[in-house]
Amino acid sequence: MAWLTSNWQLKVLALLLSLGLFTGIAFSQNPFTVSPVDAKVEWNNPPADLILTSYPQKVRVTIFGLTDQVNAAKVNNGVVASVDLSGIKKPGQQIQVFAVPKTPQGITANENRVPFYVDVELKKDADVQVKPRVRYAPGWQPVKETVTPGIVHVVSTESFIKDLQAYVTAPSASPVQGNSIIPNLDITFEKAGKPVTLPVTLPRSTADAAIATLDIQAQQPNQSRKTTLVETPTGNPAAGYRITAVIINPLFIDVSGPAGTIAGLDSITLPPVGVDGATGDVTQRVQVPLPTGVSTDPKNNTALVTVRIQKNPAVQPSPSP
Repeated sequence: MAWLTSNWQLKVLALLLSLGLFTGIAFSQNPFTVSPVDAKVEWNNPPADLILTSYPQKVRVTIFGLTDQVNAAKVNNGVVASVDLSGIKKPGQQIQVFAVPKTPQGITANENRVPFYVDVELKKDADVQVKPRVRYAPGWQPVKETVTPGIVHVVSTESFIKDLQAYVTAPSASPVQGNSIIPNLDITFEKAGKPVTLPVTLPRSTADAAIATLDIQAQQPNQSRKTTLVETPTGNPAAGYRITAVIINPLFIDVSGPAGTIAGLDSITLPPVGVDGATGDVTQRVQVPLPTGVSTDPKNNTALVTVRIQKNPAVQPSPSP
């Protein structure tokens, strides 16, 4: 054993030099390195009644390790920063919180806690009525407008939900006339007459509906006008007799109905009065046939028709020249 103990100082020095040389060669291709990395923030224990309105998605963390491992952690987003929000008890601006870095095995973070700031508001939920916006064709007016769903449930900040309104808008290219069902309309939000969108928050602001169906029932408002009654007798009087006049009482009646219907209703033809074989006046009360959707005073829904029939005048023979 004397050979182990003799000149032991020189032997220890040689061993240390060998280890140093080995280490230098081993790490010459993959040295240790220090590098900043953007670590994705991992949020934990958010308060049930609060909502974050300004917060970072990533925080800068400095990590240390072998170059290959550091590069892999940066490429694969291997570093995360965990934030515990349970300490936030009330809303406010620039509230300081801390992120605790989590690194892959073999990587070390230079910071134990990374401070940064967040803005916090009260969280609120509300049912907002969805209102329709419809442009009607001239002469048409709404009878009923139904939106399904008629309520959208919104979860967001208290300031966003205050005075929030929701709408669906019928396509303006085709003004509505008559009844119509329009599906897949976007639900849009407005505040003070200006469009708004759900804010980016943590937890995420939500609305439980994004599209709706609009069911429209529309009609043209009734208008009135004076219309002429027309009579065309049927048949032929007895031989030697002829029709000399047709008397209608009343000759005009007032009718009411949709503007588009009565606009062209210049006259109404009464049921024909038969005069076959008649040798004298024929008088008959007939019902006024009103078009669909048109009405008149019940006192004027009939007319008295008199067909005047007279004997043909005698024809005197021409005198001889």
